[in-house]
Amino acid sequence: MRRIIFIMLILAAGVLIFRVFTKEAISAEEFTLQMEAKGYTVRNIYDPNKVTSLYAEHGDFSVSFMVYETIREATSSYGIMRGFIRGRPDLSYREIHGVNFDKITGTARGVLGHFRVLVRVDNTILFIATNMENRATAEALLNTLGY
Repeated sequence: MRRIIFIMLILAAGVLIFRVFTKEAISAEEFTLQMEAKGYTVRNIYDPNKVTSLYAEHGDFSVSFMVYETIREATSSYGIMRGFIRGRPDLSYREIHGVNFDKITGTARGVLGHFRVLVRVDNTILFIATNMENRATAEALLNTLGY
């Protein structure tokens, strides 16, 4: 009996860990619906390197959402974009890596404080570039979208 309980605990812990370190990618349609419901204007920007490239804006706040053909293409683009954040001497950054996602958050304090978030989930990338005043809005949006 103890052995069965032990095995069930191990399986439950494994499921919990897997859920914490995975994210579910959203579709371009879901991104558009959620952003428009929040009052954002969403535009489809043609980019021959991506299946879909969307740009959502509301005031001085903008979000880019890209869907690639493959996870490999999204991972490659993420690596390039990540380099721009890591290469800025005025930004301090934090990275998180999961089973199917990567995330880097960059912040710069001061008069022109910046807040940048780049997230890859499967074959999608979400990028937010704003000022520190909008950090809470950006983080709430990330939670809403599951990124």
